Amino acid sequence: MKRNQALALIALLAASVGRADAEAGACPNVQAVETEAQATYIESWADLYRSFLRFGQCDEGVIAAGFSNAVGTMLAHRWNELARLQSFTNINPKFESFVLRHIDDSVSPKDVDLILKGATTACPTGAQRLCAKIEAAASKEVIIPKSQPIARPVRR
Repeated sequence: MKRNQALALIALLAASVGRADAEAGACPNVQAVETEAQATYIESWADLYRSFLRFGQCDEGVIAAGFSNAVGTMLAHRWNELARLQSFTNINPKFESFVLRHIDDSVSPKDVDLILKGATTACPTGAQRLCAKIEAAASKEVIIPKSQPIARPVRR
């Protein structure tokens, strides 16, 4: 993901944090998020894992869409780094659920196709369980075109 897109994700997080949520402890305070926006952007599984740990409780609305964009981009265009993702999911199973949940309808169809291709044809040794879960999540997002209506002869 490009630095500006990632910074926009963090900025959206800062903008979406409500006073009630901040007071209730649901999300970090706006000042902390703004500070993070200046220093952090998602370019790796480590970056995403840190964002998950820090902002995972803010996982809804535009924030969730940003996380989905990051997950979709990482899986589609950095499949060769799947072992790194697996190392984080082994440490924290909640991160695995987070990643799988973000293979959703906001991931582009092109990226879904790339994710399916990776999961079915390029699964690293020892990652079969994770690949199967990724394949299942991505398969739910495959758009099957509606068939054209069958032309019926007109009876007279």
